[in-house]
Amino acid sequence: MLFRRLRQFLLLMLIVAFMLPVVAVFASWFALGDAGTNAAQILQEMSSTVLPDYVWTTVRLCAMVAVGVIAVGLSAAAAVTMFEFAGRRVFEWALLLPLAMPAYVVAYAYTDFLQFSGPFQTFVRSVSGIEGRVFPEIRSLGGAAWVFTFALYPYVYLLARTALGERASYLMEAARLLGAPLRRRILEVALPLARPAVAAGAAPGTDGDAG
Repeated sequence: MLFRRLRQFLLLMLIVAFMLPVVAVFASWFALGDAGTNAAQILQEMSSTVLPDYVWTTVRLCAMVAVGVIAVGLSAAAAVTMFEFAGRRVFEWALLLPLAMPAYVVAYAYTDFLQFSGPFQTFVRSVSGIEGRVFPEIRSLGGAAWVFTFALYPYVYLLARTALGERASYLMEAARLLGAPLRRRILEVALPLARPAVAAGAAPGTDGDAG
């Protein structure tokens, strides 16, 4: 009994330690005295000016990234688990490489490479003779969604690949023997089996995990 209570106490202390940074951020808005008054004024000023736009932009970004990581991750997982093609074994592990680099580093790389003065647009303009911008501005909501999608899709890919590889292959083969066409096997067998894995994988992809 004593050991159990000690273990629960240590676990509680660990949880409190992990929660302290979050609690400190929220507590800064409810400080006492002049600090609390100033924080309340700042929050009120932000809520009437930039805060609604920040919230709306964040919601849109989360939605775009969620759709992107699901589309890319699930498509990649379905391709390497349900089809045979040249280089499939290489793609199985190569598609996980974005996990080796933080999202903010990927953002710097994409921005430097795709911006107006970057090497890619400079090369395209020199070859094609086009003047002005070749591609949309990377420093935008769409550009941020692009970077987050290709930095975070491996979460969906990894879980969906595991789900499809462990269960869907046998059921897909059974459905094929029963005469179900490929489209029906994918929509009615593979995708429902991968749905929980996709939902779990998309969760970190929509929380703004930028390292």
